[in-house]
Parts: sequence; C-alpha cells; structure tokens
Amino acid sequence: MVLVSTAAFYALQFTTDATIHWDAVDVHYSSQAYLSDQLRAGHVPFWTPQLFSGFPFLADPQVGAWYPLNWPFLLAGITPRSIEAELALHTLLACVGTYLFTLPLLENRHASVAAALWYGLSGFFAAHSEHVGMLQAASWLPWLLLGVRALSQRPTRRRIAALAVAEATMLLAGHFQTALYVTTAAGLYAVALILQQPRRRGALIAACSLAALLSVGLASVEFLPGLQLARESVRATLDATGLRAGFLQPEGLLTLLWPDALGALGFGNQGYWGPTDVSQFYWYGGVLLVPAAALGAARWRGRWLGLLLIVPFAWYAIGPSGGLYTLVAVLPGFHSIQEPVNGWFLVAFGLALLAGGGVSWLLGHLRWRPLAFILLLVSVIDLVFWNSVVNALAYRRASPEQAYLAPLHAASRQLATVAGPDVRVYVPPGLRIGYLNGWLQLPVASTDGYNPLELTGYAEYITAIERNPRLIDGLAARYVITPSADQQAFTIDPHPNALPLAAFAKSIVVTQSAEREVAALDETDPATQTLVRDSVPVGTPDPNATVDVVESTPSAVRLRYRTANDSLLRLAIPWFPGWQVTVAGHPVATLPVDHAFLGAVLPAGEGEVLVAYTPRLFWLGLLLSLASLVSVACLALPALSGLSPLARWRPPIRWSGVGGSAVQSDYGAGD
Repeated sequence: MVLVSTAAFYALQFTTDATIHWDAVDVHYSSQAYLSDQLRAGHVPFWTPQLFSGFPFLADPQVGAWYPLNWPFLLAGITPRSIEAELALHTLLACVGTYLFTLPLLENRHASVAAALWYGLSGFFAAHSEHVGMLQAASWLPWLLLGVRALSQRPTRRRIAALAVAEATMLLAGHFQTALYVTTAAGLYAVALILQQPRRRGALIAACSLAALLSVGLASVEFLPGLQLARESVRATLDATGLRAGFLQPEGLLTLLWPDALGALGFGNQGYWGPTDVSQFYWYGGVLLVPAAALGAARWRGRWLGLLLIVPFAWYAIGPSGGLYTLVAVLPGFHSIQEPVNGWFLVAFGLALLAGGGVSWLLGHLRWRPLAFILLLVSVIDLVFWNSVVNALAYRRASPEQAYLAPLHAASRQLATVAGPDVRVYVPPGLRIGYLNGWLQLPVASTDGYNPLELTGYAEYITAIERNPRLIDGLAARYVITPSADQQAFTIDPHPNALPLAAFAKSIVVTQSAEREVAALDETDPATQTLVRDSVPVGTPDPNATVDVVESTPSAVRLRYRTANDSLLRLAIPWFPGWQVTVAGHPVATLPVDHAFLGAVLPAGEGEVLVAYTPRLFWLGLLLSLASLVSVACLALPALSGLSPLARWRPPIRWSGVGGSAVQSDYGAGD
C-alpha cells in the first residue's frame, strides 16, 4: 500500500510540473506556512495583523495547529511539497486503516487490500485533495470504527484510551463537518454493536461514553477557541437548512460508472456540466467497485455494516425533500452544516466494504489463484490512472512557481517599498495576489482575507464600504491597493485620509442595537463620528486629546495618551473577546465601536495604555487537554495507575462463561 500511495502521488512528489491548487493553497498552505515561519522565529501567532485588519489566527481550527500529524511538517518548514506529503500520508493512513478494519470481517487479505484501495484512492479523496483538513479527518474513519469494534469486544482501559486518542486526533484535524460525520458514523456503529450484546450494554455504553468524553477533553485546546471564534463569526447566524445547494444529485452517480461522465477530468474543468461544485460530485472508485459491491450486497453476510453507512447518509444527503435532513438538522451542529454531500466519504467507505465482501465471496468460490492478483492489479492501475494521472481535480499541472509563487514574490518585492511595522494596506475584497490568503506571506498587513469564520462585525463593516467609501478611512490603512483591469498587476497609492491605529472619538453616536448600527454605517464618517451600541458611559470628547503609539507587536500595542476628560478611545483592531486594555496596570472595560472595532474609555489624565490580546479560552482549553492527556496516560500505562481515579475504573461486565455460568471479566491493566 505504501507503493500504491506513492504511485498515486508520484507526480506531486517527484516531478516539477505538478502542485497543489485551490483551497490547498488558499487556505492550508498559506496558514501552515505562516504558522511554521512564526514558530521557527520563536513566536506563537495567537493573533495576526496580516488578514482582516487583525484576526485570532490560532483560534481557527482550519489551521491544524494542534493536529499531531502536522507537527513534523510545521517544525521542518512548510513548502508546497509539505502539503503534498500530508495528502500522501493520509491516503496511506486511510488505506491501512481500512485494511486492518476489514481483515477480520472479510477473512481474506486480498479482499481487504482491494477494499483499502477502493476507499483510500477513491474519487472522494482525489476530488477533495484541495480540502486538506477534510481529507485528513476522513482518513480516520476506519481507525475509529476499528477502535469501536475493539472496545465492544473487550473494553479494557487501554482500548478506551486508544479510541479517545484516535477520535481526538481526528477532531484536531480541524474540519468540523467531516468530524461530525465521522463521529456520527462511529456512534451508529457503536450503537449497533451494543444492541447485539444486551448483557453488556450498560458497561459498553459507559466505556464508549468515557472515550468520547476524553476525546473532547484532549481536543479542548482547539475546540474551545474555535467555538468562541465560530460564535463571533459569520457562521454564527448561518442556518444551512434554508440553503438549496450541495445536496445529492442523481447525475453525480454517473461518475461511479465512468470517471468523466460529467466532464470533470479535463484540464481547467472544460466541458464540465454537473452540479455547481465540481469537487463534490466526483465519486469514481474503479471499474470493479460497483459490480463487486453489488455482489457483496447480495452474498456477503456482513453487508449490514456497508448498508448502515450508505443508506442513512444517502437519505440525509438528498436534502429536505427526503425528510431525514429536516429531522437531523434540529440536532446540535447539524443546522449549520452546508453542502451535506461533502460527507460522501461515508458512502465511499460503505461501498468499499461491500465490494471487499464481494471479492471475498468470489475468491472463496473461485479457487483460481491468479484471480486475486489480477483483480488487485486492475484496481491499482485503474484508480491511479483515473484518480491521479489524468485527473484535473487531484492537482494542478504546473510548478508552484508558475502556478502561484511567482506573482506572490513579485508582489512582495513591490510591497517591500512601503513595508513597516505598522503599515496596513486596504485591499479590495477578493483580490488574488498569488493566492487568496497570500497576505500571510507578504510584508504588509491587509484589510482583506479569505476565511468562512470571518468576524461578523468586520465583515459587515467591509460590506458597508460599498455604500459608504468613507469607511475606508476607519481601517487605518495608509495605502490603497488598486488592481489593474485584468487583476494581473496593481498599484500602491497613499491614503492620506486614513485614521491612525488609535484615536480618540471626536463625537459619539449611540445606536441602541446592532441592526441600527449597521444601518448607521451608511452615513458615518469615522473621522468625525464614532458609533457605540449601548447607552454606556463613554465620557465627553476632548478635542485636544492626544494618543500616540509607543510600541506595536502583532498582539499588543503600547500607547501614551493625554486627555482632559474621560474619553472614548477607538482602535482600528477588530473587536474580539480576549483583547484587554489596562491603564497604569488597572483594567479598563472594552466595548465594540463602529460595529467592528475595539474601544475603551480612558480616564482623564495622561499615562501609558497597554492593549493586549490574551486568549483566555486557549489557556483553559490547554489545561483541559493536559488534564485529559494525563487521564488517558493513566488508563494506558499501568505504571501511572495511581495518578488518576480513572485508572481504577473497570466496567462491571458479566457474561456467560463455559457451561453457561456467569464469570466476571478481569480487565486488569490492559489487553
């Protein structure tokens, strides 16, 4: 399987005219490269000024900062090759996990190898190679199912710990939708196994619940900050049940039989005629997959598991017309899930199981020895050719320099002429310089960015600029980027009307509600007016008040101020929980101003002000993760058994022993 995985990614890893593309560059390469560079320079980038005039970088789960399998790449330094290696590693992980999970079910190693290839090299993994976090989380599906089965067979402390670690690792990959689907599938499998063992039901439920609880605890370092970011982002108000895109479309099923049925394989997707997002509707799993799966559904005694994965998801993915989607959408987390068809990997795994069952039955009834070799050889050649060699979805046919690095390097040289520690440039939304989040690799901070978790207030402020261009002044952007007509070049123009990073309000307008505040942005001149939402004491503006930046870092600003009255300070830093303002060591309450930015009322007088970002939920999450890690270690390692009460926990299971007598199990320290 190592050789097959290498063959599938041969062009990406070993040639110079192939590279990652789309979100693999815009989201994953840009964020991982920035994180790696910051860590190697000795900085932990909790907050970055490079995107959206400031953004809680490490709170974003998509960064994958806490995903253990990313750590070696982050420490070594991220290049496009690093992302390619991550994709290859997780393809191998999916194949090996599927092989180990199916081996006792299929009772034939050739059939298990075939099932592993049909999942790990499936069309889902090829089409979603741009969505690195999604692919990483999906690769853990067979491992979680393997852990659930092992736990149901013998719920030892070590198996509880192993399942908790596997699920936590999957969660830390940072793709919420895929993690939710994987967890649901593992939960359904656990329920099915528990129902088959009524005498052990209570203990098995307790063991699975403990593993799930520990997994959430282990992932808290990412989960808690991510939850806070989601609550403050544009996703907080998203109700995906009202959307009508990303549902299962019948024409997508044609790609199961012929890879280019919808025209997705052409370079640049020329001739594609399927549903809107080409990456969502490419499902080719090999010419042998469908007939083998049909044989497995008819003949394999373990077909119930494949159907357990396929039928509920397909029913759900149909959308509101099927009925199940509407019921599931009321569950926590599911109401904000867009494009449920992205969970096709569940169907892909179910089909791989059924197809493996079909091959196992066939090899058991046809004793011709070369048959297994022929089936595997055909599958490898078929899958590698269609899902890699000629597949435009899997990677881009160009070198990284040609595809996106050359324009980025040219822009970096151009922007270096204005770069400085406090320089921010206004960028028209959506301008691509090399790639969408290339600002993370450029020498100046930007007002733009690309992230589904963009802060709500800031997003609404940027949108209001289209109706009121004066709002650009409030972004503290000293330069404006003006793209050429073809967006292949740009000019850098000074913006003399830009407000400073910190300024006292000239006049105050109380809006009473967020809705009225958004409406008021259309008429606001930030140079003369500052909006506040609530009737809170905001002082009396002093026309002679002054404030200067003494020192500035990405997550802290030191100011010196003087004012005759208590005065409202406006900072062109997006408002987000964790920003604190202290005057002479005493905290000052913060509040959002101008709907998007950070404000604080400074007392009359003069002195120094420290404005600093302290991610409190990160430290709480880290504490919970460390406590959970200790508990897992105590469960797994007998030598640490005295350090945690969890280590003494034993499920009180009884079952019928020899001759039908009740024998209490002794789980001891491990397996």
